[in-house]
Amino acid sequence: MESAGRSKLENLRLRISELEIENAALRQKLKFLETHSLLATGIRGESLVARLVGGHTTAYAAAHDVETKNGIRLEVKLSKLTDWDQTSGSKKWQWAKLLGEGGSKKYDFAILIGEADPRYKGFYRNPQAHYVMFCIPHSEILSLSSEGQRPEYRHIQISSNPLRTRREKTIELYRKYQVTELELESRFGL
Repeated sequence: MESAGRSKLENLRLRISELEIENAALRQKLKFLETHSLLATGIRGESLVARLVGGHTTAYAAAHDVETKNGIRLEVKLSKLTDWDQTSGSKKWQWAKLLGEGGSKKYDFAILIGEADPRYKGFYRNPQAHYVMFCIPHSEILSLSSEGQRPEYRHIQISSNPLRTRREKTIELYRKYQVTELELESRFGL
């Protein structure tokens, strides 16, 4: 009976030790994500899209972020709502490095996600959604984006107000490429 009790106690001690190691590793990951908020934001966007399309996320720094079950490669960019002009109160989304470092990204579609601006929710395709999404074929990225600090650092920056936009590129993004979560799911999910 003593040996059975000791065995159970030893098993509990071993399990506590394993959990302490796991806890320390998770604390390190959390600390890393807290100090690298852009990375954490990206992971959140990638996880959302992977769940919607029934796909899986790829490894860090891969040529694309999400792969669907039928092999379609998606690059996911998530933008917080930021101030554009503090005097007018206008806000924007900005998605940078759409082609990756040195043009290294290889994907079929870019999924751009912006946190919904509560002031204009009624004018987005899905007024109940927390995000506004755009699904852009890779072949259209150059025509819809602007050059960044380096030629391969293409970016898209648009107002969160779809009613006040005047730029053709932005109008096209809202009219032609804006999608709902359900549309994304039905387009790429199986």
